Amino acid sequence: MPRVRRTDVFAWLGAEIIKIEAPDSHMSGHGAAGRFLGESSLVSRSKCRDHCIDRVTYIWSFVMAQARRRRSGTTGTGRTRSGTAGTTRARPGSAGTNRTRSGAAGTGRTRPPSGGLHTQREDNPWEISIPDHPQRTDSPTYVISRKLMNDIVKEVKDFYLGTETPYQDHHGGGLWVKDDAGWLFIKNLAGMEWSQQFCADPAKVDRLRQFAQRIYKAFPQSIPALKTLVEGQNYPLEQILDEKIETQAQVARWVDSIFNASVPLSARRHTGVIDPKGGKAAAPTVEGGVHHYPTPITDIQLFKHDDFQLWVVDSQGALAAVTPAHPRGSGRSEVNVAYATPGTPLQKRWVAAHQKGEHLQLSGSHPMAKQAFAAQH
Repeated sequence: MPRVRRTDVFAWLGAEIIKIEAPDSHMSGHGAAGRFLGESSLVSRSKCRDHCIDRVTYIWSFVMAQARRRRSGTTGTGRTRSGTAGTTRARPGSAGTNRTRSGAAGTGRTRPPSGGLHTQREDNPWEISIPDHPQRTDSPTYVISRKLMNDIVKEVKDFYLGTETPYQDHHGGGLWVKDDAGWLFIKNLAGMEWSQQFCADPAKVDRLRQFAQRIYKAFPQSIPALKTLVEGQNYPLEQILDEKIETQAQVARWVDSIFNASVPLSARRHTGVIDPKGGKAAAPTVEGGVHHYPTPITDIQLFKHDDFQLWVVDSQGALAAVTPAHPRGSGRSEVNVAYATPGTPLQKRWVAAHQKGEHLQLSGSHPMAKQAFAAQH
């Protein structure tokens, strides 16, 4: 594309305005203004001039936007040319695919900048927006906890919550214990996000500590193994686990400790937001994050058949989730609605059915059922 200079654009604008202001000239066929407005001669010259100026302003804004994208190295689609940040693309049918243009697996960053947003798209019109955490300052405890979590999960073969790296560290109440077979991941009764600590009752948080303490007593190899991994660092493992939580400072320390902030998740399973974009093609690898969808639904992503599409689009173009109503191989294709976007007609039907103690079941010929089984045909 040839370079467009500001002076060239405004010279053209001046010429067009002269044409408009010329006595006895008609709008039809005279310069760009006439072309913009069509063949009507009923529009005043002043309106035509204003319209011409508006169009030039729009064109200039577009040209400058393209120039800024070229300078910043982006293509205008949300992807960086290096593939290290921005959009990651997934190909339909390749479970767990989340590759940047440079070919690096994962989201391309170990710790995304806080408060940002990146997207992951399928080749069909499905999109996963992955908003990053609101801006916050990582505590020294959390910095060590995050590294400790990553060091541990590297030793786990075929980690059940996903092998797509780099991992994000979900504050989900994870407890890493060790026995003769190696590291084992257990979840506490509740996990606490960093932003939730300010409403946390220290006495209730201490009950989570007591639960964790009992777990670690049952796995005596765990604490010595953890201490080896943090050797030489100011990380009081036993103090965090054994000291009663009574103050806000102790709550904050617990939140960022390995006993809470230690659930390794891919970006899409952590904070992904699914936007169907009107797409109804098969996309069984599409997944949403635990920050935005109910855990009973996001857990299905971990154990469903790879060729079953959990997330579908309802008749309003809104996101929904369905599960099969009959066993695999039965020849039946009815589905039960498991999730509907709040406020939609489908969600109202779902609520009404559950108030009666019933499933909201859709026939096998329903478009949502066809989407769910599309990859199996």
